[in-house]
Amino acid sequence: MKSYSSGEGGSPYRLVPQPIINAPAVVAALLFLMAGVHLATLLLKPQLREGVYALFGFVPVSLSSIAKIPAGDQAIVLSTLVTHTFLHANFLHLAVNGMWFLAFGSFMARRQGVPAFLAFYFLCGVAGALSHFALDPMSAVPVVGASGAISGLMGGAARLIFSPGVRVFGTDALVTQVAPLTDRRVLGFAGVWTAVNVLFGVAGGFGMAGEGTTIAWLAHLGGFYCGLLTVPLFLRRTVVL
Repeated sequence: MKSYSSGEGGSPYRLVPQPIINAPAVVAALLFLMAGVHLATLLLKPQLREGVYALFGFVPVSLSSIAKIPAGDQAIVLSTLVTHTFLHANFLHLAVNGMWFLAFGSFMARRQGVPAFLAFYFLCGVAGALSHFALDPMSAVPVVGASGAISGLMGGAARLIFSPGVRVFGTDALVTQVAPLTDRRVLGFAGVWTAVNVLFGVAGGFGMAGEGTTIAWLAHLGGFYCGLLTVPLFLRRTVVL
């Protein structure tokens, strides 16, 4: 990335070097936290690591039986709607999520501010977990990963990128103008994302999930549509670069 400012000599502009990766602080902090949590789990023995996933991952059957457990345990189960977003199954899972988060998280954070960004991000993560729960409420397999929350960032970004008259790579891209849900480009993007995830769900992820794991494709869709529908509630009027 480069920027220009007034300079001396024949040219009115001076090239000012900028960082290649210029992510907002909140995005960098969450990304480092996810990476740190994953590295910490790798240091654990396999049996203890599975215990961490069972305790902090989202387990649908635990939510199904929440009325039958003590209040303190109920709070723990509800907290997993958020804590599961910090855990990842393997390095590939973390790397893919990290790249998507860096791209869409940076785009959205600059248009939301820290409090609104965090609320929006975790709301989409909760929506993704609950969507997976709706598909298989008696599953005892922990759901881990930030994919649902990141898909929500994608959904929100779609409403901004496809705003009428906005040039994505021009100065107009800094305007927080929201495209209507009826916009054909928004509908097309949503349709493609839906089709891709349904295909992955039917095909079992084409073996990309790894041994002993599956892709929670409905969590992706739940997070995406949550972001698509609610993003106007979380935007600010000006963009901070």
